[in-house]
This record gives sequence, structure tokens and C-alpha cells, in this order.
Amino acid sequence: MSRLSSIVGFVISTSWVGISRLVFIILGGFLMNLAFLFFLPDVCPGEASRCGWSYLLGALFLLGFPILYFFLGQKYAIQKVIHHAYVKNKANFYEYFTKKMTHYIQKKKDDPNEPDSWLDLATNFLDKLDDVPWLLRIVIRFIKARIPFTEVMTKISKDVDLENKSVSQAAVEIAQEADEYIEDDLLEPGSMLLWGAFLLNVGLFVALYLGLPYLF
Repeated sequence: MSRLSSIVGFVISTSWVGISRLVFIILGGFLMNLAFLFFLPDVCPGEASRCGWSYLLGALFLLGFPILYFFLGQKYAIQKVIHHAYVKNKANFYEYFTKKMTHYIQKKKDDPNEPDSWLDLATNFLDKLDDVPWLLRIVIRFIKARIPFTEVMTKISKDVDLENKSVSQAAVEIAQEADEYIEDDLLEPGSMLLWGAFLLNVGLFVALYLGLPYLF
């Protein structure tokens, strides 16, 4: 597989990991709660005074829990994207990052309104992240918050010239320096909150399913 195909595949797979997880969690949570609501005992059998409870349960299962799954699913999906991009595909991540940064530097280096040094241009790229898909922007910003990229770039600037060195070569050197600041184990996605919400959701359904016939 060519390097270009590999990088294109990396971008597609990273996007798929984030979007598929988020859609699965939100849609799965909504459908599960729709089924829960369908199987709950009817608390509004023609008595308008008791229909308020029915509306409340409907809001809880069709609005409250799906919103909770949306926020928790978003958090989990972002964690999966970061783990997929930076831990499972680190070489592709840095080659993609370096390729985008090199392209930005080459495009801006002759602009009189831009800085002269590639180090300043690289810093500008990190601030703007031009032409980077939003999911990969999340990954880069997350990594940037933990890695002093300016310090890394300054350190490798003694023997790395992004204008003349190959992208793959520069990517390897940037990755080697950046790896000193992040432990991959710390990027493992955490699903504890999602499981907690799921158990709370199921537990409440079971309690209402068993208890509602005695309350009404």
C-alpha cells in the first residue's frame, strides 16, 4: 500500500471510529429507551389526573436518557478517536500531521505578511490547523495541550528542515521527540461513565416495571 493510500485510509478510519461510536451510542440508547417505555405498565388508563406521570416517564426515557447518552457518547467517541489516531496509528498520525504542516509552510513562506522562519510558520499552523478535518483537529489540539510542540520543533530544528527533508523522515523525528511527553496507556478510552448510565437506565426501568402496578 502506498503512503498516500495509507494516510487517506487513516483519515477515513479515524473519522469512522468517531462517528460510528457516537451514532451507535445515541441511537442505541434512544431505541432501548423507546422499548422500555413501550413495555412499562400504562399509568394513564383513561384517567386524565394520572396522565402527568405518563408524560413525565416519556420525557425521562425519550429525552432525559438520550441526552445523557449524547454527552457521554460524545466524550467516549472523542477518546476512541484520540486512541485510534495516536496509539494505534501513531506513524500515520505524525506523517499526516507533518504533511499538512509542510504544505502550510510551503504555501505561506513567500507571503510577505507571514513570518520568515519555518518554526514560526509551524507555530501558526498549530494555531490555525488549516485544511484539517474537525475530528483530527480535536486529536491535534488534545495532543498539543500535552506536548510543548514549540519546544519539540525548536529542539529538532537543529537537524530538521521541513522544506528540504522528506515528510516521512521529519515525521519520525517529531514523533520520537513528542513521545517523551505522553504515555500511551493514559489515552485508553474509559467507558465507566457509559456503563454507569446504562445500569442506571436499566435499573430504573426494572424498578418502574415492577413497582408501577402497585402504585397505580
